[in-house]
Amino acid sequence: MASRTKEPASEEVEMSYNSHVRDVQRGDTTQGGDGGIHEWDEREIRRMGKLSQYKRVHRGRTIFATSASIQASWQVSLASLTPGLLNGGTAGIFWSFIFTAILALSNVFSIAEYTSIAPINGGQYHWVSEFAPRYKKPLSYFTGWWSTIAWQSTAAGATFLAGSFVPSLAALFYPDYVPTPWQNNLCVFALVLLILAINATSTKPLIYIQMIAMVVLFIGWLPVAGCLAGLAPHPPFSETVTSFTSSGWSNLGIAVLVGQIGNVYALTSFDAAAHMAEEVSNAGRAVPLAIVWSYCGNAAVAFVVITLTMWSIPDVDAALDSSTGFPFIYALQQAGQRWAQAITAIIVLIAFAGCTGCNAAASREMAAFARDGGLPGSKWLAKVTKPTHPPRNSVYVTCFVTAALTCINFGSTIAFNAIISGQLIALNASYALTHACALWARSTGKYHRDIARFNLGRYGAVTNVVALCYDIFLTIFLAFSPAPEVDAASLNWGPLIFIVTTLFAGVYYVTIGRRLYRDPSKDVLLGDMADEVAVLIGTGSIGLAIARVTVTGRNLLLADYNEPQLNSTAEMLRNEGYRVVTHPTDVSDKEAVAALARKAASLGSVTRVIQAAGVSPNQAPPERVVHVDLLGTVYVLDAFAEVVSKGASGIVVASQAGQMGGQLSSELEHTLAYGTPSQIEQLAEVKNVENSMAAYILAKRANALRVQGAAVTWGKRGARVNCISPGIICTPLARDEMSGPHAELYQHMLQESAVGRMGTPAECGQLAAFLMDERGAFITGIDVLNDGGVVAGIKAGVIQF
Repeated sequence: MASRTKEPASEEVEMSYNSHVRDVQRGDTTQGGDGGIHEWDEREIRRMGKLSQYKRVHRGRTIFATSASIQASWQVSLASLTPGLLNGGTAGIFWSFIFTAILALSNVFSIAEYTSIAPINGGQYHWVSEFAPRYKKPLSYFTGWWSTIAWQSTAAGATFLAGSFVPSLAALFYPDYVPTPWQNNLCVFALVLLILAINATSTKPLIYIQMIAMVVLFIGWLPVAGCLAGLAPHPPFSETVTSFTSSGWSNLGIAVLVGQIGNVYALTSFDAAAHMAEEVSNAGRAVPLAIVWSYCGNAAVAFVVITLTMWSIPDVDAALDSSTGFPFIYALQQAGQRWAQAITAIIVLIAFAGCTGCNAAASREMAAFARDGGLPGSKWLAKVTKPTHPPRNSVYVTCFVTAALTCINFGSTIAFNAIISGQLIALNASYALTHACALWARSTGKYHRDIARFNLGRYGAVTNVVALCYDIFLTIFLAFSPAPEVDAASLNWGPLIFIVTTLFAGVYYVTIGRRLYRDPSKDVLLGDMADEVAVLIGTGSIGLAIARVTVTGRNLLLADYNEPQLNSTAEMLRNEGYRVVTHPTDVSDKEAVAALARKAASLGSVTRVIQAAGVSPNQAPPERVVHVDLLGTVYVLDAFAEVVSKGASGIVVASQAGQMGGQLSSELEHTLAYGTPSQIEQLAEVKNVENSMAAYILAKRANALRVQGAAVTWGKRGARVNCISPGIICTPLARDEMSGPHAELYQHMLQESAVGRMGTPAECGQLAAFLMDERGAFITGIDVLNDGGVVAGIKAGVIQF
């Protein structure tokens, strides 16, 4: 193409274009933009058969902060030292932390990949429904109950722990004061009311709290480490890591495995972010990364803190007998009372943020399970009044459950152990069943790893196997009582809680639940789509935007005239998780298009066709515009009318230009809509077209007419086809046009249009998705103008064309 010297108007348009590109890249489309919903999110939530209930207020950093503060591993590990010191001692805690942290990585990475496949608040029960074999409905139902039990217990345990810190902090300031269970309970109840006030109003306060908590979490451990390392007295380190206690167990290894519950508790809850995925932008990527990095960061910091704490406990019995009820406070007191007071205050702040986040995750998980009819009162529990509001009824119930479990306070240690033991057993049971179903899906080729943007690749199956074995192994020891001789005071009530609630779930399922519970996989638009084929002709920005929201789960046949661009686009899409086959095609060649249709049919059922190939009047002479934009679309519609499957849908990308020309005669319109390609070529209006712009206007008008005619032929096969006519869209093609001879006209259109800006490819994708999926099932043969009001302005005389 010959070079041109830009005129001042062209430079102004170029600056406007570049400014809008920057706005789109940072998500700032304040007028009619995508509402903050990332194009991946729209596609993924629709694939799972759901509608977006929540505004996506979280970004990568905020969901990382939320996940990190909910886990708060170094703070939780300090608070849950008692089981480990009783069974295993300082050495037992040290070594069990190491193998727990390493083995739990298999769970972390597996859950991260599942979340990338299906980023949905339901988490485990939804994944089981997608992965499970024949009995997926009852399997997913019980997984949902276990996950709900686990997260309700998590919220209760976190709040119980945070509330118990307050009297312990008071005991540091007043040595004669001894906390009592009823005082702990009062603090827990006060904390429940505060959490209710925060979580039942809006999601934004929670985000601010979690962001602050993350900073405190990852800075607050430094004074803890410095205090313990520099000021506390230390026994020899070799003694710390070799001093085991068995507490009456005949086997020291059993004692350590029973005492590992504190470390397991500190290194769990990493799936919290998964249960808030529907509030996260770009969830399929951001949430898995938040899960992995928040776990790794927490585990690394917790290892340093727990090691220094064990090194700072010269007398285990004295630590267990601390008047505060927490051995870690005893260790801090060895470094000085003032340090113990200040650091415990920091831990109280972190604990408050953590239990607030736990309540939010638990309520979202409950609302998601209720949305599928899994719980009594599901309709009420699942209710979300506004996208910016949380599921308030689920928040209320979660707070009530926390208060109720707090009342099971036969003694603080017994109540706390029962809560966390029941939580961990239920959570591990939900993990184990999810891993087992994922392995089954892998073995049968139904594990759709290709759509995961966090992908474990060839290591996925091994990771799932390790996770499954670890969860089964762990669940066995989580059911043990903390002492070898069991009485009412030392009994581990966690397994009983798990069994009773599971039995209740089973009775409810048999009597009522099986009629009300809807297997989530029935809504998923993937399982039967693996053999379906979507065809994208043209690799421009608009075509890609449409493909990204319409072809998920299908094999994608990608066609373009430019082979280097075709191959680079295919590689990009493969890296995004799509299954792509390429087929170089010149749409102006009738036989080449027919070969493309045959290729598509050979790959499977052709259920999506996107004709987005075209040239602009600034790129090609009139003859080329006619052959590509007009006849090329005729060839595509005719060829694919022979191969599309029942229920298929197609979209043709035309242009607002098609609405700008003068009135065509009825004979001309009829020929353009129903005539053969040779008849169209012989039309005087086609043969004698004056220039490229005139050819472009005629071609785009013909596209809409041809789609109307094709609706009849496609309809005979049970398929639909529609047309969209975009206005000035922020694409490289628009860049080329707006620096060309018609720059001033385009600028005039933008300035005087009703919306007053360019459109985005994502907006075209969303419109096309509506027309192509079940929402547009009664629509075929129409042309939808999405031009921001340009044509309306022309017809009103506001825009001079």
